[in-house]
Amino acid sequence: MGAATAQDRDHPLRALSQHDFYRVFGTTPSPSAQSDAARAASEQRWAQRVAGIDDMLSAVVEKGQFTDTTLTNSTALLKLLKQRNDPMSYLYLWHLVALDTTAVDHAPTGPGIRHQQVGPARSSRALAMVHQALFEVANTMNAAPYATTLKTPHTFDLSLPGGLSAQQRQKYVRAREAAALSEAAYLTLELLYPSLRETTLNTAPPSLSTVSWFSQGAARTGFSDALCNELTPSLSLHVYYQCSLQAIEGDNDPDVAILKLARENGVAVGREIAGTIKAEREGDNARLSEPELDDSFEYRYRPDERNRAFVQWMQDPVSKISTALGGNWMHVKPFAMKSSYQFRPSEADAPRIDLPVNGTPDQIRAAARKLKSYNAVARWGTDPRLDGTGAGHPGGPKLDRFFLAQYWAYDGTAYLCAPPRLYNQIALTVLMKIRDLQAQGAAPELAGREQIDLSSTADVSRFLALVNFAMADTAIAAWDAKFYFQFPRPVTYIRAVQALDPNNEATDGLEPSGAEALSMAMSPSQSQPAAGGFPTGQSSDQGQAGVPYPVQEASALTTASTQQHTLPRGSVSQTKWFPAGAQVTNSDSPYNITPPFPAYVSGHAAFGGALFGMLRQFVGPKTEFAFESDEFNGFSKDVFNYVRCEAAPGGGLRDKVTPAKFCAPRPLTLDCAERENADSRLWMGVHWIDDADDGVVLGNRVSRQVYDVMMAPKTHRRAQAQFSVQPADYPTAGKTMREKLLCRDIAMSDLPAGWDSENGEVGFGQLDLVNIEGIRP
Repeated sequence: MGAATAQDRDHPLRALSQHDFYRVFGTTPSPSAQSDAARAASEQRWAQRVAGIDDMLSAVVEKGQFTDTTLTNSTALLKLLKQRNDPMSYLYLWHLVALDTTAVDHAPTGPGIRHQQVGPARSSRALAMVHQALFEVANTMNAAPYATTLKTPHTFDLSLPGGLSAQQRQKYVRAREAAALSEAAYLTLELLYPSLRETTLNTAPPSLSTVSWFSQGAARTGFSDALCNELTPSLSLHVYYQCSLQAIEGDNDPDVAILKLARENGVAVGREIAGTIKAEREGDNARLSEPELDDSFEYRYRPDERNRAFVQWMQDPVSKISTALGGNWMHVKPFAMKSSYQFRPSEADAPRIDLPVNGTPDQIRAAARKLKSYNAVARWGTDPRLDGTGAGHPGGPKLDRFFLAQYWAYDGTAYLCAPPRLYNQIALTVLMKIRDLQAQGAAPELAGREQIDLSSTADVSRFLALVNFAMADTAIAAWDAKFYFQFPRPVTYIRAVQALDPNNEATDGLEPSGAEALSMAMSPSQSQPAAGGFPTGQSSDQGQAGVPYPVQEASALTTASTQQHTLPRGSVSQTKWFPAGAQVTNSDSPYNITPPFPAYVSGHAAFGGALFGMLRQFVGPKTEFAFESDEFNGFSKDVFNYVRCEAAPGGGLRDKVTPAKFCAPRPLTLDCAERENADSRLWMGVHWIDDADDGVVLGNRVSRQVYDVMMAPKTHRRAQAQFSVQPADYPTAGKTMREKLLCRDIAMSDLPAGWDSENGEVGFGQLDLVNIEGIRP
């Protein structure tokens, strides 16, 4: 059977879904000139940061802030492996390789090509398994200070060969661990991403002037030392693996025979651990294919249900993706939870709307608009650059909330991946912050928190594994809730409200009782550009110069026009509601979309709750750290083909649209970032407030479960801290807790007073914090 056939057989997406995902998320490589410039800029920034940095952690984390679509953030680390035969460098290398792999996997160049671990849920499981492999190696090689995550006892022998001096024993132990880390990580990644194993993927477009890292023949017949010294912007698991093992021998080391023996024994250890992980995850139901919205899909409400659009999730009318992504994920075996539904919200907590029986269209419309946060999402979740026909709209105001929607996006797009990659980047950044605090001595931010030894591979790998196990189980819990409740997304719900308006010519004559009747009202328009604008995804002459639509300050005229398209549709509305949408960054799609799974609970909010709940165990919740999103890395482009934060020749920014603060590391705390991440999906117009609030709580609860039952220390008790935001930390918040949790560089000055505390029919409603410490696991 050929490779293509095998890949098709194992691909999580069915044939129709493969085409849908390529249509929406497919990407064309950027021009060679742009790629060369990006590569040069990225290499220069990395070189500047490596120079003079003695601490490996500092170098790795700082490099992690400068990922772009033409140079993955781990390639430069291979140079360090030749200089530092240190297991910690191998741990960070394979952590970053895993993040790169997820990013490249989400860059399809054809139907069914890549997307092997597509979407948030599959990505989280993949990253959890890789970090499980890294932890098991590091833990085993360092006298097992923590409980294992495996049920099967190992059979390998960790005794040392005789006749070695103290220095040689140290060399042997370090080299063996480095080899085991490489072997375990590589085999796990190979299992998860088989098509990335023996192919070199140029993240820059191929050209005659580009010399490939290696050829298929070279991979089979030999290995060149130059391969690891002359790097180009490519990703190949095989190359990373070969270079890692080769680096263990060192340069003309007199103990090369000892190092080779250590490498051989380390490979055996890593191979057994990877094999055990594979065996124990076999049959965990992750291989179930993604369901499609056909006759076999089990809707909660039948197609003939009256006013179904207000209670049932349906296909996104903009993207028309026919996949129910994650629709089988509730069947996947958790890592720490007792069941997929252990933390499912109750029916009483889930969003609901009471519609009048046999009500008139006006009565149904009035009732539907009482959904909590309906008016807020309808007003503030639209794309200010689009009019009601979907045509480009000039002069959109520079609103922080709109850029926050982009900042936290990572919506399964090319070279960015899904949210788990974003949260791993944040975890590593916070780890660097912990290092800085430890250097200060008795830092109050670390008081009452678990102490982590940043020179220990066991400690660091456990930290990363805890974060990724928490996210993996959160995906199972969140997608269980999504497909149990199947609550509709704003785009179909709001357009159904519009369809009830007899004065709305865009939906004239449509009856809102079922998906077929609403399909026309919910389809993107093929209209010609509005005056001064142009269709989404097409560029004007100005766009080709780097600005996709006229850049201007919001005049009275443009402000009035923007308000026309962002206010909830009233009785005289003649437009269709377009959300700001999940960002299809770096794709060739002309529209941002709504993700192809139900609204409640928000996956972003739940992942964030898991991440920040876990991080609170290691550092105080109000500790400030700086983070720069890859959505604004200077190379990521939006649906207007506009490169966000693009640098201008000679310095400065070519981007005249994005506020400068988003083009640099922003100041965040655990508490404000958790809230900002969750609320970003409302500014995006793809979620309701209950999705965000309850998603955070779910993620916090899963993180506590993972922390309580996995990888417990054997020699000391953990100093367990709270997993959720504590009201006592914000004594003056009162009813304005949402506003108190804004990060300090963000302003919502364009919103009316009470946006954060008014009842849900006006704003988002008051945030009632849930202290999960008072809830039984």
